[in-house]
Amino acid sequence: MDNVRKVVIYFPWKEVSGGPIYLARLADALAINPNYKVYYVDYEDGFSRQLISEPTVEKITVSQSDFSIPITEPITVITPIYFACWLPPLHPESKVLFINWHVCCIPTLQHNWNASDFIINKFLKMVSITNSVFFCDESHRIGQNTENVKFEKNIVPITLPVIERQGQVNLINQDEVNVVILGRLCRDKIFGVINVLDNLDLVNVDKKKVVHIVGNGPDKDLINVDKYKSLEIKFVGEITHAELTNYLISYCDCLFAMGTSVLEGAALSIPSVIIPHNMKPITCDKYVYIQDTKGFCLGWYDDQFEELELEPIKMSQVIQSIVKGDGKKNIGSSAYNYYSDNHTINKVIELFVNAIEGTNLTYECLKNILGESNVLKSLSIGNVNIFTLNKNLNGVDAKLLGKWNIFSLRNSSNPIWKIISIKNLDFFEIRKCEKFYKFKFRGVRDKKNSLNPESSLFNINDKYEREDIIENYQKKLFEKLDRNKYKIEDIIENHQKKLFEKLDRIDYSNVIMMDTCDKILSQESLQFFCGDIKDSYIDLIKNLDAQSIDIVTRIISRIQKYMLESTCYFWMTEDEESEFRKMMDSHTSKICQLSNNSYSYGSYILPCNIITSTVFYYKCFMPELLHLNKYKNKHIIDAGGSFGDSALILSEYTKERVHVFEPTELMFEMAQRTISDNALKNKVVLNKLALGEQEQKLKIRVQDDYSTLCFNDKYESGNTLEMIDVIKLDDYVKSKKLSVGVIKVDVEGFEEKLLQGALETIKSQKPALLFSIYHNSEQFFGIKPFIEQLNLGYSFKIRKPLDRSVIVDTILIAEVC
Repeated sequence: MDNVRKVVIYFPWKEVSGGPIYLARLADALAINPNYKVYYVDYEDGFSRQLISEPTVEKITVSQSDFSIPITEPITVITPIYFACWLPPLHPESKVLFINWHVCCIPTLQHNWNASDFIINKFLKMVSITNSVFFCDESHRIGQNTENVKFEKNIVPITLPVIERQGQVNLINQDEVNVVILGRLCRDKIFGVINVLDNLDLVNVDKKKVVHIVGNGPDKDLINVDKYKSLEIKFVGEITHAELTNYLISYCDCLFAMGTSVLEGAALSIPSVIIPHNMKPITCDKYVYIQDTKGFCLGWYDDQFEELELEPIKMSQVIQSIVKGDGKKNIGSSAYNYYSDNHTINKVIELFVNAIEGTNLTYECLKNILGESNVLKSLSIGNVNIFTLNKNLNGVDAKLLGKWNIFSLRNSSNPIWKIISIKNLDFFEIRKCEKFYKFKFRGVRDKKNSLNPESSLFNINDKYEREDIIENYQKKLFEKLDRNKYKIEDIIENHQKKLFEKLDRIDYSNVIMMDTCDKILSQESLQFFCGDIKDSYIDLIKNLDAQSIDIVTRIISRIQKYMLESTCYFWMTEDEESEFRKMMDSHTSKICQLSNNSYSYGSYILPCNIITSTVFYYKCFMPELLHLNKYKNKHIIDAGGSFGDSALILSEYTKERVHVFEPTELMFEMAQRTISDNALKNKVVLNKLALGEQEQKLKIRVQDDYSTLCFNDKYESGNTLEMIDVIKLDDYVKSKKLSVGVIKVDVEGFEEKLLQGALETIKSQKPALLFSIYHNSEQFFGIKPFIEQLNLGYSFKIRKPLDRSVIVDTILIAEVC
């Protein structure tokens, strides 16, 4: 036993997915080898538990509060590459081997890890040098390659169990050519299916053309049967694996499919053709027999033939080669030989063993590279992290001294809510509301994640009973699907390519992860954006310039996609990408740390590093005003002055003074430092006040650099409350006898109240207005129409910084021409 290598496959995963199927087959096959002791890490109810058949595979159970591997000596851990920063502590000499089965590997790494480009690039270089990654096929390897890092062709292909039957060597019917198209009729496959039908309809052959479509899906209706005059189309629907084998033997002269499905025909010695696909209609007439593929690929986009060094043929050549002489027999035999040489477990296990033996990456080296990339937030004294929030597989762990877990935050069945648990006990559910939180108590669950009535804090309502019923139903469904694995694999491909369904065929350099709006907007506001907004939209875009309309439409579209499609990845338009690069080149190069609490931005000295592009690069959007000279001899109002950053910029546009309103203790003190350090005491008037619709005292809720007067005492708690003075801007202007040229407002949702208290100034002096409209749906859609109804002659435009956020810092600019 001393020479036996311990291999741990680390993939905790509950959902039906291709990963567990792929890994379970490898685990079973490797466990037969006496040189290896195989372990598989999963949840107690993880999907792999249904798949592993070899009794010598030892199962290690993890939970949402404990992801550890209870083996103290050196081991070899095999895990998906985007799990790297989530690996539990291992022996320093343990080896690590990564799998990449994700086409968009790099965006996934950045999303899951929340890591910088520097860390990602450093990590990928290390993985390449240590030969510590293998791929499912060549397309995955290409997806992980970067301009500077190229990976070896270390591939462990998808496998299909051997089928002890063979298809017919002759045509099913000498007067017909029977084509089977196999696959789920969903968005990532349907256009490939339609493309086959389009091209097959054009083929001239002296036989009846019969097409059997095996499978079903939500996009079946996109197939217009009446369009194909020369085809007889039969919809077979979904069938079991045993039924599929019989059907292919009985009715298939040539199989068209993609992914694992194309192996089903090859395993039966049936000519099998790989369908090119896309997320939009395609017009290519290029196909590849499975035996002519490269790099173990079983699918590709319709523009990847050259990239993958493929030599496709036309549909007419496919059909003619099958019906001619012994064409079906010979091509089917070649397909089987390719399958048996490349995609049976006996062949693949050799490549798997080579990958295991080839990795030189140690756990110690991995941790030195990644460092604290999974730490989202930390509270430190000196160099010691006292309290950290660590991202893990299911959410976030709060840890003391990086070792002891205090509590965990993970997803609830309702995506709006998160669950706070201690060990295996669920105590609260929490959701973001505005910028604060709502809590509700929750029933306690035992280690099996099932409701334990004896330990429930409160009575469990019918919702949880329904959830248990649903869970049991799903479990039974998965057990049935396990007996029909080809169906599971079809479902898997659909789930794995969900991102493709949303983003179409994409250039991933133009798709970015954006800061989504749940940190800014309440759930009610988010739902408003996804409702009937026709009238509100028309009122908002009326008389706006084209750029403003583009910005408005893009914001609404992205919010809707985020809410309805659960994606935070969005297209960056060509203009956005160009402007963003220009902004980053200029903006980031000017930031420099001078001491622990002192920074510079060009010639400005700042007390903190909250140096936003909105203020310093876009200059609070002052350059967007058409009549800047008109305001040079007038005062500027800066409502929501924060630490005085915007006052620095605004002071450049007037010979008079900038009047800053910042009501909170910390930000006001920092603003005093900012104004002093930049010698602007004669240009800036600091007021420890808030602006509203009337004079009063209010509580303001403060959290670090953020504060708001818009909160609900009943639900939000845990942050600092300060009592502040609120005045009307109209009263301040009168008392100071100010001639106001510009009013800039960013007061975290209190904009409408401020506007009510500034109406007299606006009506009498008609200053330019720079109003934030991103804190809720009411102000986004409502502030412009409100000002418009005053009939003061204002023209409007909307601008937003290119800061990789969906809606943050969207500004309404109003000016009387």
